[in-house]
Amino acid sequence: MVAIVGWLAHESVTNASRWQDGLETAIGTLTRFPRRCSVALESASLVASGLASGEIRQLVYRDHRILFAVEGRVVRILHVRHAARRRLDEEE
Repeated sequence: MVAIVGWLAHESVTNASRWQDGLETAIGTLTRFPRRCSVALESASLVASGLASGEIRQLVYRDHRILFAVEGRVVRILHVRHAARRRLDEEE
């Protein structure tokens, strides 16, 4: 998230701040019903390879995916990435 905000700030600090505020609001919605979000496409392969211990879900915010895991009552944010990027299980 920090890298994305830094990149956006090169163009417009105001837009970067708005994007960050919106992202934080979107992440905040995960406190209620995080399982409403779909399972990420790469979830099964990451679990099978041992890189994740449980199901990985995704929340889409604008053109980014927020990848997260639900561990009991805790939602752990794993990664925020542009939707056009390769899936985590496809990266080298």
